[in-house]
Amino acid sequence: MIKWKKYKGAGVLFVFSEQKGTYEILLGKRRYRPHRGYWDISGGGMSRRDKGDFLNCAIRETCEEFMGYSECGNSEECRKWFEKCLKGCIPSSFDVQNPPRTVVKIPFFEFHTYLFPLTCKPENFPILNREFEGAKWYSFNIEKLPKKLHCGVRYSLWRFSELEKFYQRT
Repeated sequence: MIKWKKYKGAGVLFVFSEQKGTYEILLGKRRYRPHRGYWDISGGGMSRRDKGDFLNCAIRETCEEFMGYSECGNSEECRKWFEKCLKGCIPSSFDVQNPPRTVVKIPFFEFHTYLFPLTCKPENFPILNREFEGAKWYSFNIEKLPKKLHCGVRYSLWRFSELEKFYQRT
């Protein structure tokens, strides 16, 4: 009998807004298969260090892929680095411990995308690791997004399409 292991993973969708009604999202261009050449968010598979927590996974993956910090020993260390890198750019009313998220859950696969609003673009951000060959802020406009956009990003954007309402709450 074949025993299938369920894939569990998570990522972060950063949304920057300088003024109401205009939004930009941060995407990175994947360097390796299976999504080579596709624009995607930071994210990846669950690790033992994440202790089964999807938000820990999303933050660790973001620290590794977009924040130049691959030495996360534990989730507490990763969260401190994450918050340090984004200091002054996350709205004070935003609950970093409970960000809004979308979930794709099908047999053998579960992925959580967390939305983090930014009021400024952090200095020296992103610092890419070997998994990405470039990064860019894109206007939150479906016509202006890259053609090779990871399908999970499309789904998350569709789910977070009421950004105006979200920003009014933060």
